[in-house]
Amino acid sequence: MPDPLLPILCWKLLPDLYVGRRAVTDDAPDVARSSLSGVTAAVKQAIERGDDLEEPEEIEEVRLLRMILPVRPSEEREKGRTGSAHTLPLPVDVVHARLASGIQLAEIVNFRHVFRFLDATTLETLVTHFVQEEAGHLSVDALFQSGLLPAPTLEISHVPRRRKLSARPPPPSLERLGAIAEKVTGPPPGWPGVWERAAEIETVLAALSGRGSFVVTGPPRVGRSAILYEAVRRLKKTTPVFRTRAQRLVAGAKYLGQWQELCEQMVSDLREVDGVLWIEDLPALLQTGGRGPSDSVAAYLRPALDEGLRLIGEVTPAQMEAMRGRLPGFLDAFEEIRIAPLAEPAQAEIVQRLSELHARLGTRIEPRGARLARRLLDRFVRTEQFPGKLVNLLAEAVARAKRDGKDTVDEAGVLALFTERTGMPPILLDDRIPLDPVALRTWLDRRILGQPEASAALVEVITTFKAGLNDGARPVATLLLAGPTGVGKTATARALAEWCFGGDTSLVRIDMSECQHPEQIARLIGNPDGEPGELVRKVRERPFSVVLFDEIEKAHPVFFDSLLSVLDQGTLTDAWGRVTDFRGCVILLTTNLGARRGASLGFSDSRPIGGDLDRAAIRNFFRPELINRLDRIVAFHPLDTAAVRRIAEREIELLSERPGLAGRGIRLLCSDAILDRVVRAGFDPQLGARPLQRVIEHVIVAAVARYLLSHPEVSDTVLVVEDRDGEVVVG
Repeated sequence: MPDPLLPILCWKLLPDLYVGRRAVTDDAPDVARSSLSGVTAAVKQAIERGDDLEEPEEIEEVRLLRMILPVRPSEEREKGRTGSAHTLPLPVDVVHARLASGIQLAEIVNFRHVFRFLDATTLETLVTHFVQEEAGHLSVDALFQSGLLPAPTLEISHVPRRRKLSARPPPPSLERLGAIAEKVTGPPPGWPGVWERAAEIETVLAALSGRGSFVVTGPPRVGRSAILYEAVRRLKKTTPVFRTRAQRLVAGAKYLGQWQELCEQMVSDLREVDGVLWIEDLPALLQTGGRGPSDSVAAYLRPALDEGLRLIGEVTPAQMEAMRGRLPGFLDAFEEIRIAPLAEPAQAEIVQRLSELHARLGTRIEPRGARLARRLLDRFVRTEQFPGKLVNLLAEAVARAKRDGKDTVDEAGVLALFTERTGMPPILLDDRIPLDPVALRTWLDRRILGQPEASAALVEVITTFKAGLNDGARPVATLLLAGPTGVGKTATARALAEWCFGGDTSLVRIDMSECQHPEQIARLIGNPDGEPGELVRKVRERPFSVVLFDEIEKAHPVFFDSLLSVLDQGTLTDAWGRVTDFRGCVILLTTNLGARRGASLGFSDSRPIGGDLDRAAIRNFFRPELINRLDRIVAFHPLDTAAVRRIAEREIELLSERPGLAGRGIRLLCSDAILDRVVRAGFDPQLGARPLQRVIEHVIVAAVARYLLSHPEVSDTVLVVEDRDGEVVVG
């Protein structure tokens, strides 16, 4: 019978430097030697001496696989993590082994995750599930770091069967902790290192080496996680550190009171192994377990903290303050270690080192590309700190360059990536591209028909934003669109969202008629248990967007208190210290207040341009604090015959983009008589042009549909729609 196999993973880092370790086993130590044979010999010697943590199992077959898996990483925004809108291809290396017992064994090398299973045909499914689940908790840069090392090779040696191996199963406490947390031995594979943070690392290392609990505080992307990972790595094996999330601690609870039993067992197991528990989402401890902070997991663990339980975590200052307010006394058990943002010279040094690292791995970051990335992030991503947000963006740019077969990240690559992230066109992001106000006004006038004042206001907003002269501490602009119903206020919001942020998906529309009672505000902003409301959720998903508060006058007055914070500071902080950033948004409020009932409603050959809006009615209704935070009140006027006709022509023109016509190459041409009929039937003195779309559907679309059903062979032509003696004829 042949000796059992000993699989060894090896990486060639330099011509004379190889690193390797045992595969398909937990916590196997790394060894570095000048040759592959030296690595193999060192791993075997460690097993012979008993230095390795686990005895080798009887492996009969082993192979190394590479899978390219689609993953959706998380994006950290306002101290909450949200699934990215983009799917990225992630190369994943997997070692698959079959034991003599028939059990299958696998290691996902990127995450150093080992698991057992029975059916070899389920390997890809299991790997895919784990990687996609893990990716949901990691940012793009963290995922990229997991792939920085070169692809490993699998060296096969043997373990002499004649050596009687003494079984050393892990203690039950470690097995139980492994079910609720991942043991951390250092940064994820491929971590490039932590630069310019020597003093902070030493401070955290000293706290880890002590006997107490602590929290690392600082703004988003300041480097808290990186410092913690590096400190854990330097601990070696003197103190076991386990990383988990709050909900995972109680995930197995099925009946009343069981989560307390699980927490008690966890405390006991940590004491037995003298370990430290790293809670990724420390504020969530106050939201997990009972009905509120006072009977949460955090409250339950508070006495154990005084008795020696060691917890660590990372929070923003706002989250820290919120936790103190929600559960006074909990954070008294923690030492606070503050991480300040890096000075610019230190940031420049990190970018230089990062560029050198990527260059050694085959992708060059041009200095101009790095400078453009820094400038864009500095202006548009203000809730996160350098260097984290820059490292993240450059890592994603490098990953895209590799995917596209390029070996350089230049200005064009950075600009394309940032355009995709924000939805903003390059003309707004690149100072080298001029903006023509006349062409912009023409584009807007074709979409906002009959409202020249609105078009002029949007041109002013966009040109000020393009020049970088808007107040960066507030939303891009705040406009109150005032006028009668059905004259183009919502169309204005759509046009602005299309030009600035890419389309209707960047229009966040909130119907304020649904916020007339105080309890409905929680649905909009968020409830006390931390669940975000509709507005907060949508802006976190699309931080660069047009936010439209429709019929603002119908909202309950309590809403205006939150709105004042948004307009004044550009941010909204919830009860748990999570910040939603509105500084990349244009805020539009609409109202029918001030629309004079007798001011030229209906058709006329001419109409007053400035005298049909009662601005005093608006100022008398809204609080002065709100009026003073508006950049402008934009008057919308009743539509005249010519404006309604142009609207009808545009709506009919858009019909040709529908699949049933565009797919056949068919365009529509409507006679003057049909247009007159649509305009007469589609305009209402009280509703403006709002019924126009319904009339077009009933008069034109229905007739064209009947014609196409009876003439399926028609394609690549122009169909004329006419009115013959009151009957709609298509041909």
